Amino acid sequence: MINKIKKAMSLGEVLICLAIVGLVAGITIPVITLVIPDKSESLHKKGDYILEHTVSDVVNNEDYYPVKKISTTHPDGSITTEKIYGLRNTDPITENGKTYQGDTKFCELMGSKFNLYPGTEVDCSAGAEYNFTSSDGIKWKMPVSNFATNATQAITFRTTDRREGTDCYYNEYSCKNPNLFLYHITVEGRLFKDYATNDKLKPTYE
Repeated sequence: MINKIKKAMSLGEVLICLAIVGLVAGITIPVITLVIPDKSESLHKKGDYILEHTVSDVVNNEDYYPVKKISTTHPDGSITTEKIYGLRNTDPITENGKTYQGDTKFCELMGSKFNLYPGTEVDCSAGAEYNFTSSDGIKWKMPVSNFATNATQAITFRTTDRREGTDCYYNEYSCKNPNLFLYHITVEGRLFKDYATNDKLKPTYE
């Protein structure tokens, strides 16, 4: 009769295996983290790109924002001409059967250029938290304004849902992984990115 001897790993061998697994995990996890980008950061870069190009397309379309000249005749017979240009021209324009005009003109034109998230629509009312959500889940807030002054107007977008109960812009100490991003747009249609680290506004394009 042959006795079968069952072999098993000793406690020391188990500990060695666990140590090897831990070492491999410690090496590979950081590499995987670098290879797979953060969802919010990926959407941030995508939002930057889409915003810059969409603003450029809308602002530089002369059918949307033609230069408007208003002539005024004074009592002494002299005539002065004022040019209404850029986003300040809120006169109505019609495209695909829809009219865009007034304070909501820019907001609604921008919304018309995005593929919207299923079941959502553009809402440029003054009380809307966000005006529309694009198909990738980014929430957009556009200016609702007649751009009557030279003051810049804010554009914000949110890449992901609120983190830890709140939204945040980049801050070196309190928010290193933001989900809110801020831009400013001038009446001429120049877009600036707000760099929270140095509080300077830099143009994203000329």
